[in-house]
Amino acid sequence: MNSLINNTLSILTPLLLISTGALVTDLAGSLNIALEGLVTISALFSIIGVSITNSIVLGTLIGISSSMILAYILSTITSKLKANIFITGLATNLLATGICSVTTFSIYNTRGNVKFENLKAISKFSIGGIEITLFLIVSLILLALTYVFLNMSATGLRIRACGMDPHSLKSYGISRSRTKLIAFLISGFFCGMAGSYLSLNLGSYVAGISSGKGWIGLVIIYLAGSNIKYLLPAALTFAVAEALSIYYQGITNLPPDIVLALPSVFTLLVMVIVSIIVYKKNLVQR
Repeated sequence: MNSLINNTLSILTPLLLISTGALVTDLAGSLNIALEGLVTISALFSIIGVSITNSIVLGTLIGISSSMILAYILSTITSKLKANIFITGLATNLLATGICSVTTFSIYNTRGNVKFENLKAISKFSIGGIEITLFLIVSLILLALTYVFLNMSATGLRIRACGMDPHSLKSYGISRSRTKLIAFLISGFFCGMAGSYLSLNLGSYVAGISSGKGWIGLVIIYLAGSNIKYLLPAALTFAVAEALSIYYQGITNLPPDIVLALPSVFTLLVMVIVSIIVYKKNLVQR
């Protein structure tokens, strides 16, 4: 049971960070499709940073910086050049993958996989056999701070207004593009944290390290109804589903591919069920 809980908490950490960042851009009126790319590029540069500086804090900051730079580029292209957010987001994912491949090949002469020996481990402590990492604690604190930020700060309220009624910002002389830029930078920060955790927890960088967590992050905010109050239980639901798929690999005779596909099937079912509920709710309101 402890192993199941530990796996759930390990999976929950990046999902909660990614979905929190995705929620901020969603509230600003832009769905961030580039979450996968932001997580991927941070995962690589974080672990490279730790190997060079021998400091998890500095390495994480390097990874976060790389993610925020990419988020800045994405936001600038979509707001200044009026590019389609979905196409630009997908292009950003491809760009991040390409940058990581070129970097690992140029520096380490590998095809996307890099492992570092004697890498500093993530700080964690155990309570009754349950391992809790510093990243999990920080992600929960950041979730609470984001709630306060979105509901009680001027910038947070502007972000919400940008998604609900962008014309109200213009009437007060507030730049909509600047507000969206702030939202994307916040999203880049959270994705940078998630990418750092994934590579540092694994002790290496591997191609496809995000494993679709960016897309699941979008589903999580959809399940939460774009309400930060329900973000944690929504993220926990998906974390439990994925942890169970890992757990059942050792106790079932089903082919591993089928067991590993269960979280994806669960994600699809959730999207369908929520879509039906929203559709019926809209019919009733009409």
